[in-house]
Amino acid sequence: MPPHTPLEVYTVTWCPHCVNLLSWLDQEGIPYRNHDVDASDADWQVALRLTGGIDIVPVVERCGQAVWGAFTPSLQARVRGLAALAPARP
Repeated sequence: MPPHTPLEVYTVTWCPHCVNLLSWLDQEGIPYRNHDVDASDADWQVALRLTGGIDIVPVVERCGQAVWGAFTPSLQARVRGLAALAPARP
């Protein structure tokens, strides 16, 4: 997995925290792949697994680690930490 592997982001279109997160990621130039969990039950199941069954968005994952919750400075810091993670070696 190359170091530029994007974040996996699980969102819904109607959530202001999700919209703000995606806008912030774009502004920061942090690469990500967005998964609309309203449009895909499979993506929703992944998001639920990542949160341990907690029904919440946004969820951000990279290198097997995930963070989730309201778009706050705390979430921004945790997302920056995920974006900086070195991928695990095979």
